[in-house]
Amino acid sequence: MLNYYIFSILFKVIEVYMMLLGVYVLLSWFPGAYQTRLGYWVAYFVEPLLKPFRKLKLHFGIFDVTVLVAFVALQFLRYLLMQLYIMVFTLW
Repeated sequence: MLNYYIFSILFKVIEVYMMLLGVYVLLSWFPGAYQTRLGYWVAYFVEPLLKPFRKLKLHFGIFDVTVLVAFVALQFLRYLLMQLYIMVFTLW
């Protein structure tokens, strides 16, 4: 039963992080949005995740796909977590 709660919490954390990435992208459309209180807190939580991906130089002209790659990485992490969840609960 405890395993279920651990996996549930991890799924929710990944889901919230993906939503924060979406808000981060939406804030980039508005000038000065990162200087607001909401923009500060979203950037505070999202920038540590984006930092390793920024080292990959994912700029193509004026487009920066760093957030998209981070989103795909979170999706892949969620997939791996789901596979682990299935393995754990089918063996019990």
